[in-house]
Amino acid sequence: MLSAMRNLLGTWVAKGLFVILVLSFGLWGIGDVIDAFRRPDTAIATVAGQRIEIQEMQDALRREIDQFRRATENRIEPTPEVRRALAEQALDRIITGHAMQAEIQRLGLRVADAQLRDAVLRIPAFRGADGQFSRPIFDNFLRQNGMTEGRFLELFRSDIAQRELAVAVGAGAISPDVL
Repeated sequence: MLSAMRNLLGTWVAKGLFVILVLSFGLWGIGDVIDAFRRPDTAIATVAGQRIEIQEMQDALRREIDQFRRATENRIEPTPEVRRALAEQALDRIITGHAMQAEIQRLGLRVADAQLRDAVLRIPAFRGADGQFSRPIFDNFLRQNGMTEGRFLELFRSDIAQRELAVAVGAGAISPDVL
C-alpha cells in the first residue's frame, strides 16, 4: 500500500496539485501582509459596525483638555495621568455616543431642522447683550473650538436625539419596590 502511494506521488498530477496547494497558501498569507501595508487600520474601536477613527479620538481629547483648562482657568497644566484620564473619558463618551446613535438610527428617530434651529437659538451662551441670538458670538465660539457651523449643527443634532432617547428610556424605567 505504501509503495502504491509513493508511486502516485511521483506522477505529474500529484506534483501539480502539490504546487497549487503551496501557491494558494503562499498567496493567501502574502495577501494579508500586502493588505496591511496598503491600508493600515486606523480605527481604535468599533461600535455597532461604526469605526472610531484616531482623528475623532484626537478631536474629542482636544475638547476634553480645553474644557479641563477652562475649568482650572489655565492654572494647572494637565499631567500625563490627567491626560490619560481625559483620554479614557473622551473614548467613553465617543463609544456611548456611537452606541446611542446606532440605537437612534435603528429606531428611526429624527430631529427636525426647525427643532434644531430653535434649540440653537435658545442656548444662553450665544445671546448678546440684548438677550437675542448673536451671530458674532456664535462664530467666535466656532472659531475657539475649531469647528465649522455644519459640524457643530451635526453634533448638536446628534446630542438632541441622544437626550430624547435617554429621556424616553428613563421615563420607561421602573425601580423595584425595595428601593
